[in-house]
Amino acid sequence: MQIRVARCCPPLGTTTVLADTADRPGAGGSGMLALDVAVALEAHWTAPPLRVRSVCAWTNVGPDGSSPAAHGPWRQVELGRAAAPAAVLSPSAPGDAALLFTGRLDIARPPSQTTEPLEVQVTFFVVLEDDAGGGAADGRTTVWLGSPDTNAVVLVASRPAPALAALRLPDVLAMHPLAGGSLPAAVVAERCILPAGRAWLVADPAVPLRFSPSGGVARYLALDRASDSWIEPAVGTHMLRPRGLRTQMLVWQPRADPRFVACVAVGGACMSLAWLDNVVFTPAPDAAAMPVPPMLAVAVGDDPVHIVRLALDLMREFMCMPAAVPRPPPSHPAFDHLGWCTWITLRETLSHHVVRAELKAFELLGVPIRTLLVDDGWQDIDAEKRLKSMAPSSARFPDGLAPLKTAPGIAFLGVWRTLAGHWRGIDPAGSIAAEFPLMPIQASDPPDGRTEYVVRDGSAAAFERAYAQKLARSGVDFVKVDNQAYAHDALPLNALHEQQRALVDVSRSMPILWCMSLTPRVLFGPLMDTRVENAVLRCSYDNEVAAAASGSWHIFASACNSIFLQALLPHVVLDWDMFCTVTPDHDTHGASRLAQMHAIARAISGGPVLISDDRGRHCVGLINKLVVDPVQGRVLRCARPALPVARHIFADPTKTDSIFAVANEHVHNGIGLIAIFNCRNQGPETWAMDWVCVRDCLTLFPSAALVHVVRSFQSGRCTIAHSASEPIFVSLDGAESDMLVVSPVVMMPTHKSRRAQIKPIGIACFPLYDKYNGPQVLESPPVWIPTDNAWCLELRSCAAGLFGFALIGEPGPASPGSNRSRLRPAHIECIVAGVAIHAIVDVASRDVDSARDPALWLSVDARSATQRETLQPTLVRLFWLFDAL
Repeated sequence: MQIRVARCCPPLGTTTVLADTADRPGAGGSGMLALDVAVALEAHWTAPPLRVRSVCAWTNVGPDGSSPAAHGPWRQVELGRAAAPAAVLSPSAPGDAALLFTGRLDIARPPSQTTEPLEVQVTFFVVLEDDAGGGAADGRTTVWLGSPDTNAVVLVASRPAPALAALRLPDVLAMHPLAGGSLPAAVVAERCILPAGRAWLVADPAVPLRFSPSGGVARYLALDRASDSWIEPAVGTHMLRPRGLRTQMLVWQPRADPRFVACVAVGGACMSLAWLDNVVFTPAPDAAAMPVPPMLAVAVGDDPVHIVRLALDLMREFMCMPAAVPRPPPSHPAFDHLGWCTWITLRETLSHHVVRAELKAFELLGVPIRTLLVDDGWQDIDAEKRLKSMAPSSARFPDGLAPLKTAPGIAFLGVWRTLAGHWRGIDPAGSIAAEFPLMPIQASDPPDGRTEYVVRDGSAAAFERAYAQKLARSGVDFVKVDNQAYAHDALPLNALHEQQRALVDVSRSMPILWCMSLTPRVLFGPLMDTRVENAVLRCSYDNEVAAAASGSWHIFASACNSIFLQALLPHVVLDWDMFCTVTPDHDTHGASRLAQMHAIARAISGGPVLISDDRGRHCVGLINKLVVDPVQGRVLRCARPALPVARHIFADPTKTDSIFAVANEHVHNGIGLIAIFNCRNQGPETWAMDWVCVRDCLTLFPSAALVHVVRSFQSGRCTIAHSASEPIFVSLDGAESDMLVVSPVVMMPTHKSRRAQIKPIGIACFPLYDKYNGPQVLESPPVWIPTDNAWCLELRSCAAGLFGFALIGEPGPASPGSNRSRLRPAHIECIVAGVAIHAIVDVASRDVDSARDPALWLSVDARSATQRETLQPTLVRLFWLFDAL
């Protein structure tokens, strides 16, 4: 069943501007906004039916008709049903009547605001019910209408879908033989994990296969191999797309089923669109030589992100590979510190003196760069970009690379190279050719038929070991290996995998950043071994900082690619590429919305943080929000890759007025993160509103707490979520972003002597709330400890800083106003590095006008006045006396 918005006033996703009333100076003013929504239910299943019970509007106009606030708080206005049905322009089926719901907003304007226009923001909800008064079969009773592009047609199940245990592969995919052939594919493995989903593995190593979704396609996400080096997402409402695209993964929702289906091309295979809703699965010519044979992994379930892992887990089980246990991938210290990459800053013009000058400038600004990545331009190459020797360029680095390790603040040094040595391989007349045998290949990029040279198969392992040893003697700690899809069709598969196995061996002592490697030859090769150590993988194409639209799309692409990559390679750290802290949208006030978007994205991504600004252009304030310690330069990284919120993956956020959300969680302390982005450029009519919930971020290890507090980094506003599915409404202007921290409420145990008098006090903790990823420093969930005459809330952190506490609940039997002071702790104790310090405490209380507002915000500044280093063991204790309670 579908809900179709036949008419909507004001249009979905827009902002209505009420003109000023300056013609009546001093008299105040008023305004009225008519609300008009027509919705139609379009049936695809016959029974049981659903009906629209009501339609509600959410608006930022105050409850007393007061002028709207820029970002809420929001309130609900129920619309009345009109007597006559609305006219529907193009009903999809006869008899689909559109119901009209109307209402109005009366807005009172004080005299001080009569000379300025007001921006009124409205969005709508449709409330459903069946004959028994319940909701849809998938549990929904409320459907969000946020955008005409993404939500004007909303799928709702009008009856339960077939049970997972009884589901068969033909219920999901209709297999068809190709012209003149028979149906060759066979199910070689099947697995049902309730309630997660069901998975199948279809394999035939030699014959192509055509299939079509059995229930049609309502919306989809595809990961296409846009080039030999990268994969890129594509979204839509049908699969009629340009021919020739090679697709690695497809996730879609059938038209009449609330569940989702995922298909992943495994091994040396890909999928391509034949025609509408028909897909051809084709093995590659060298697929038989791949470590993983060509297979089609299929899964169905309620979570479109999780079923991709379910499908690939079945592939691992069938291939007798180690299970992909969800655990934090190992990380080298080089990727735990703030880094600078020379590429955008210097391109290929770098030299020893220029690099040291830039590092000195960082030091003077107080930016703690501790990891240096020397990108392209340092090697000894000829005029055709072929590698001559393993030594650095004598003209640019006359003393070698070792002096860079002594540059100001540098603790870790990395260098760039390509898989073949350099972009055009190896110089046959150089010193490398004299030591290692070479073989010619025909280059395919550019397609000019030129002959290039690479190390002959059988000698690749020796070449990689020798190169790594040479770099290690120069003080190099890690290597970025680029262009791993080099000569994709020309380089023999056995030679490629021999070289990659050598890189895997090297990575045990020297971490490898795998780049331009999102090709099946690499992903389903030696990198799949879960014993691979210290591997970091670029998960998307280069971040084009010069284009704002490209920059916001890069965030969407990185998050969507992570769905596939984290399921395939759970032991690998995913890198979202370097970024600039000052971007073209930098205004005179020093604000750069695009740079802030990328900073928040790197903070939640779980990958390294590398900056690469234009020379002399840095935003120190933005950098400080990523770094936990101004001396050591330690960055706050999540232990796992960030993933997009499932309901946001089927729409292009750069073209619709919907918010894109990415989530992660700290499993060691139970705190979640949700990064929200308005990926449209700054400008008129780019405001967007949406909702998030606790369940979006606490998915892998759901919190045991019943109540959570969600805090906005940008505004500092805290909102109480009384359940994991309760919506938290958020809004952003064009190109804006925010980090939401979801902290569980720890309830104070009731003291037995006061059991009848004490109302429970709950506290949500926000460590280092001035950092994007501050909760990372919390070593474990805070605990209540009883003492002789008080309850003590104890919090242990690996770093000192600003700690925030949101207090909810009202102690004592008296009225809320008279007991507000009793929420405050009687005593606060802070110990940093074993030394007690005097903490600066700030208490902000307010009248609670909603059950979703904390009663008190407590800020504790636990930083030592004598030590600059904040990366110190910190203990914060808050005491409440029994008598005071």
